Amino acid sequence: MASLDALYENYSLLEKSPSDHPEAFKEVLAAVKGDAKQRQMACQCIVKFYKPFPDFEEEAIDRLIDLCEDEEPLVRRQAIMGLPVFCKDGPKNVGRIAYILAQLMEADDSIELNAVYMSLMQLLRSSPKECLLGLFDHLKGDTSSDTARERNCSFLLAKLPQLSEAQRTTEVEKFIAEQAQEAMKTADVPTFAGLLGILSSLKSMQLLTTRLQLVESIADRAGVKKSSFNEDAITSFYLCTSQALNLFSKNVTSTKYLSCLCEKVLPAYLRLTASSKSDAESNLPTKLQMFKLLAELATNAGSDLPLVSLQHLFQILIDLMPSPPEQVSGEDFQNYPNLELALVECVIYAFHSMAAHHKDFFTAPEAASRLADFRKRLQYFGLGIQTYTKKLNEALAKKTKAELQSEELKIKNDALNICNNLNIIIKDLFRNPPQYSSKVTLSWKKADAPPAEPKPAVAPKRPSTERAQNGREGKSQRPLYRVPGGKFSANVQFDGGNRGGGGGARGGRGGARGGARGGQRGGGRY
Repeated sequence: MASLDALYENYSLLEKSPSDHPEAFKEVLAAVKGDAKQRQMACQCIVKFYKPFPDFEEEAIDRLIDLCEDEEPLVRRQAIMGLPVFCKDGPKNVGRIAYILAQLMEADDSIELNAVYMSLMQLLRSSPKECLLGLFDHLKGDTSSDTARERNCSFLLAKLPQLSEAQRTTEVEKFIAEQAQEAMKTADVPTFAGLLGILSSLKSMQLLTTRLQLVESIADRAGVKKSSFNEDAITSFYLCTSQALNLFSKNVTSTKYLSCLCEKVLPAYLRLTASSKSDAESNLPTKLQMFKLLAELATNAGSDLPLVSLQHLFQILIDLMPSPPEQVSGEDFQNYPNLELALVECVIYAFHSMAAHHKDFFTAPEAASRLADFRKRLQYFGLGIQTYTKKLNEALAKKTKAELQSEELKIKNDALNICNNLNIIIKDLFRNPPQYSSKVTLSWKKADAPPAEPKPAVAPKRPSTERAQNGREGKSQRPLYRVPGGKFSANVQFDGGNRGGGGGARGGRGGARGGARGGQRGGGRY
C-alpha cells in the first residue's frame, strides 16, 4: 500500500497527465484501506481523477461508498459530498447513488446528515426521475431503519415543492404518484403516512376523482371498518388520517373518518388514557392532537353524518364542561384556565359543525331536558370565558410589538384567540333554537386573507385653465350648427341664444328640473 508521500506523488502525476498513469490511480484506490490521512487523500483523488479511467469507475464508486461509512467523521462527510460527482456525465449512476444516500440518512451527526441532504438535492435537480427511483426503492425495501425511512419521506415532502416547473414536469409527478402508491402497499404505518403527505402535495391530487380514490385507499389502511381499536390501531388511524386532511373538501367529505373517530376511536382512546397517568407516557397521540384531528375532520363533514356520531361527541363535550354549582361567585373562575380550554375549543367546534346536519338534536320533543342541562353548563362556562377574556385583554393591553413576542404573552394571545372562538360558538348555541351559522377559524389555523376591496372610482379631474382654453379655441374653429331651412324647419323650436337657458335642450334631467338647473348653472359659465 502506498504511503502518504507516495499518494501526494500520485496526485501530482494524475494532475499533470491523468490518462497516462493508470497505475497511480490503482494505488489511490488501494489507499482507502490505509490510515485516516491516507483515506482522506484517497477520497480527494478518487473524486477528482476517476473520469479518465472508465474501466475503474465501478471500483471507484465502491471505494467511495466504503469511505461513507468510515470511522472518521471528516472522511465520511468528504466521501458523501463526493458521490454526486459520479452522476455529472449522465443519469446512469443516479439511482444507485440516491439509494446509498438514502441509507445514510440514519446518521446521528447533524453535519453529516446535512451533507447527505445537499448531495441528494444535487441529484434531484439534475436527474429528478432517476433520483426519485432510488429514493422510492429505499422506501420499498425492508432492510432500512425506521429513522432512515422517516427522514426519506420528510426530505421528499420538503424538497419536491422546491423543484422548478422544468424539473417537476407532469411526467415526473405521474412517476412520483405511481412509485408512492406502489410503496404504500408494503409500507409500515409511519412510512405510509409519510407517503400520503408526498401524494397530497402533488398537483394531480387536486383532481376530484384522484382524491376520491386516494381517500378510499387511505380508509382501508386507517382501519375505518374495524370494530375495535387498541393502542396500535389508534396510532395507525391518527397517522393515516392526519395525512389525509388536505384531501377533504365539500366534494370529498370526511364523514366516514369522522364517524369512526367519534364512535370507535375516541371512546377507546379515552378509556386507555384514563387508565394511565398521562397520554405522554404511552405511544399514543396526545389528547390535544386527537381533538385537533376531530375538529379538522368536522370541518368537511357531509350531510350523511350519522346521528349516533353526534350523540357520542355530545357526551364527550358534556364531560369537558363543568356542571355549575348551586351558587355562582367570582371566586369560581379564579383558576378557570386550568379547564384546558384548547380541548374544549376543538370539541365544541366539532359539535357546532356536526350539529348543523342534525338541527333537531335540541329541538325534538325528547330533547328538552338535554337542552336545559346543556344550557346551564353553557351559561356557567360562558361566564368563566368572559372573566378569563377580560383578564387576558388587561394583560395584553398597551404592550409593544417587541413585548408581545415574549413566550408568556404569546401564550396569552393564543388563549385569547381560543376564548374569542368559544364566545362566538356559545352565542350561536344560546339562541332559541340553537343556531349553527357562525363561522370561526380554529385558533391554530391561519385565517384566510379577506378579498381586496375594490378601489372607489375616482372622478376625472377638471381640465386645467390652459387645457380648457385650448378646448374652447378648438370648438370656435368648428362650423356653427345651422338650423335646417325649408320644410324641415317648420317644427324646430329654439329658445334664445343663451346656452344657460337651454338646459332642457341639452338633454336636461327630467324636463323643468333640468331646464332650471341649466339656467342657474350654465348662464354665466362662459
